[in-house]
Amino acid sequence: MKNYGITMTAVDLDMVICLMMNVSLAFDVICSCVTWSLPSLVLFVCKGAVMIFHHLLSISGNGFVLYRGTNGTELMATLFGSEITNPVLQLRWFLRYTGVSVHTPTVAVAVDFCFLMLFTVMRIGIGSFLLYCYLRHPRPDWVARFASLIIYGLGWVFWYSIMCYAIRKYGHNLNFFRRLNHKVGNLDNSLNITAR
Repeated sequence: MKNYGITMTAVDLDMVICLMMNVSLAFDVICSCVTWSLPSLVLFVCKGAVMIFHHLLSISGNGFVLYRGTNGTELMATLFGSEITNPVLQLRWFLRYTGVSVHTPTVAVAVDFCFLMLFTVMRIGIGSFLLYCYLRHPRPDWVARFASLIIYGLGWVFWYSIMCYAIRKYGHNLNFFRRLNHKVGNLDNSLNITAR
């Protein structure tokens, strides 16, 4: 083996082995995501155009990364950020399906709030920061930049629909606080008038 002026230590060799294992793990995860997305696409056909677009984008993005053999790290970060909310989303569904949401609404409200906060923090907050850093970096090509913008925009569409759902479901609680604030405001105004 020729030495081209590069010396490898045991730490460097461990790093190369670790990177090869990560690439293999990324390949396995991406393949499993593609195989999971295909049947879920069929299940979500009745859920609307945004969900169908989400699954088609996921399948084509995962397949494109597998085909190119690049951008696996970015895809793994995207999968983590987008799927971290999935267990709470599934918990919401199980609570509703088993009737727990009806019998103990406090648990349902807590799970809804956790889902909303986790989605907002991960996809909107941290996702915005990571997208900013990614777009400023000179190395990603235009295809990767365009794909990241599309998936980020889809996250905003989901966030908007989640916020509309939360306002529709819990808006009456907001009206309670408005009425309470209005009554307190009237009370303060009446106290100010009588003090004159």
